[in-house]
Amino acid sequence: MFKNLTVFSSPVGWVPDVDKLKEILSVPNEVGSRWAAVRDREPLLNIHNQILLSIETQKKVIPASVVKKEMDLRIKKFI
Repeated sequence: MFKNLTVFSSPVGWVPDVDKLKEILSVPNEVGSRWAAVRDREPLLNIHNQILLSIETQKKVIPASVVKKEMDLRIKKFI
């Protein structure tokens, strides 16, 4: 299920180069926006030249106060 969905229409007659798209898209494991695997660990799904790309945004899951507290504890070890 999609939480937010944006649909784009390409110009009439345009045929995507799916192999090139697969080559340049990646699924990094970083915080922030990234291409998400749609199926079989692939970042896109091509059905009759209809391409589905899924991008996900990861947000910080640790509150700033917890990070600061841990940082202060680690700094005290070095002082």
